[in-house]
Amino acid sequence: MTYSTAFKKRVLLTLIMINCLIGCYKDPTLPNSLIPLGCRISQINTIDSTSQHTYNYQYDNLGNRTIETLDKANQRVFKFDSKNLYILSQTVNNVTLSYQYDSLATGKRITRITGGSSNYTYLYEGDNLKSYISVKNDTTSNYSFLNGKFTGLSVSPGNINYVITGEKISKMSDNIGNIVNYTYDSKGQVTIADYIYPSGDHMLVTYTYDDKNFYGNSRLLARGFPGSAATGQIGPGLDDFGRSIQINNVKTQTLKYYKKNSDTPTILVITYQHQYNKENYSLGYGRSDGARVRYQYTNCSNE
Repeated sequence: MTYSTAFKKRVLLTLIMINCLIGCYKDPTLPNSLIPLGCRISQINTIDSTSQHTYNYQYDNLGNRTIETLDKANQRVFKFDSKNLYILSQTVNNVTLSYQYDSLATGKRITRITGGSSNYTYLYEGDNLKSYISVKNDTTSNYSFLNGKFTGLSVSPGNINYVITGEKISKMSDNIGNIVNYTYDSKGQVTIADYIYPSGDHMLVTYTYDDKNFYGNSRLLARGFPGSAATGQIGPGLDDFGRSIQINNVKTQTLKYYKKNSDTPTILVITYQHQYNKENYSLGYGRSDGARVRYQYTNCSNE
């Protein structure tokens, strides 16, 4: 029996498709729905009584932050692959960190970052992150996970002990009696930091927030890295994992300092007066202690 050329091509194409379903790996394209629609920060100007600084930020066409500068000096530069999806390297103050990934059936995941005196290793158990080990300047930080959820942190050398509650650092203490207890709201923002000192003194710092958008919410999560918008992502240049994740803008910061055996605190209240654009992002604020900050955006109103 003879077959037409068109039929043979159809059979070959079918076989290729079947084989790819079984064993081919292909990065999925990034859907537009995952690209943040919020205002991306382009410049931050800070002014206080002793200093003035300017931070600048650049992005690629997918919204990945590629360059961060402080007072016109590059602090952090990210290089992405040809699709602008995965970070290949990061240069921090002239030290280049190289990124390595492995491939799963559904995508890539970060396994190691190396460069200079730094080494960051990600270990997995099945599909879940088991540990993240950061070695930097002879200091080793070991983050541990159970079923992919953050459960422990140890730092060596060092004398800080950490308690993890609900994937957040809820307590820090050292061997001489310094203690800090943290309370978070439902969004993961710190609302109370309670400092207890060996002397018997005690400081309570409370934070309140508005209901408007913080500029950091418009950043993409780095592809291939474990984490979420609620917990942050873990790795150099990413959010400080296990700590406060800012969703809204700070309105007040209240410090109450209690001397030993005193119930009457010294109180300092710092208030933030924000202005907002039509997208409800802060254009900056004036603070009651005289500090001022101005935000500018790349893709939305600066008025």
